[in-house]
Amino acid sequence: MTSRPTCATCSLGLTDEQRGGSQAELRAPHQRQLRMFASLSGYQFGSTVMDTRRCEDGRVSTDSSKHDESCRERSCLLRRVAELVPTSTGKDCVRVGIDGVDGSDKTVFADELADVLKISGRGVVRISVDDFHNVSAVRYRRGRSSPEGFWLDSFNYTRLRADVLEPLGPGGSRRYRSTAHDLASDRVLTPAHKVAPAGSVVVVDGLFLHRDELVGVWDFSIFLDVPFEVTAKRMATRDGTVPDPEHASMRRYVEAQQLYFGMCAPQQRASVVIDNAVLDAPSLVRVP
Repeated sequence: MTSRPTCATCSLGLTDEQRGGSQAELRAPHQRQLRMFASLSGYQFGSTVMDTRRCEDGRVSTDSSKHDESCRERSCLLRRVAELVPTSTGKDCVRVGIDGVDGSDKTVFADELADVLKISGRGVVRISVDDFHNVSAVRYRRGRSSPEGFWLDSFNYTRLRADVLEPLGPGGSRRYRSTAHDLASDRVLTPAHKVAPAGSVVVVDGLFLHRDELVGVWDFSIFLDVPFEVTAKRMATRDGTVPDPEHASMRRYVEAQQLYFGMCAPQQRASVVIDNAVLDAPSLVRVP
């Protein structure tokens, strides 16, 4: 009998079927964030099972003895979180929200979690709330530096619910649209519908996902907890903004998040809270 690979960090392993039975393609990390992609992947090449892990510098090693500890820690946490995602009921999809402030690594974490879910044999639909912005006239109607404007007017929740969350919810048609707005051109979009496979996991990343308008739609949700001092530096690397969260140019974003925290307490509403301040070594703060 072939042994099951396990990890000392979380004591979770992939079954032989999961290691060798899936040819799921890995999505590349978000192009704006040059950081570790560390999801554990299982591939079958001919008759040889290869256990691969991609680390911070982009190298992929098939030698488990060369996998650094940070890769193991992040991979194990992702597998543990994936096992916490509820199973679907009948043909209904399971909606998973990944929340956190700007620079908390939501998009990359969502991509990695989606990969692990695919490897485990689950269908996945990936959605980003960044594709559901309001047009600029709405986003900036309270002023370009307004925290209230960023908190209240950034996203089109009517379209997000109508195009994604309701059709992919209990008893929904599973016919969805993955985008409603193009940020570069500021155009409203109405693409053709797609159809989600029955029982898919819908992995949604975005800001403010535990606000009152959305808190009831998630079957499972994650809040990535990262201090503003850390996220401001990440945003500076990614977007060229000022790395000091107390700088006047950061007021719109930081104070908007503080409004959100005060009104909605996302850390308490989330199913799982993850300390993601150290990208190579995230840790579970609270689990169900």
